[in-house]
Amino acid sequence: MGRPPIGATAMSATERQRRRRARLREVVHAQRVLADLSRAYGRAGVNEQPDIRAGVKKLLRRWEKAAAAHARWWRQRLGRPAKRKRKKR
Repeated sequence: MGRPPIGATAMSATERQRRRRARLREVVHAQRVLADLSRAYGRAGVNEQPDIRAGVKKLLRRWEKAAAAHARWWRQRLGRPAKRKRKKR
């Protein structure tokens, strides 16, 4: 007993996973996300605004972490060593 077919033929597990990954890989436009958050914050009540602020902080931390990981990946691909802090004398 598997999942019901989508369309005329049943989808294989591989095809289902490929489609799922394609949906997850879709481009996220930061300007659109921030505009939607700003609009939602303006319409939110006093009780809901702290939750939105917490969500925005979490989102920004995730973006910063992803940007740092991306930069590390590029440094590894280019063969450059990571920048290290120098000791003060």
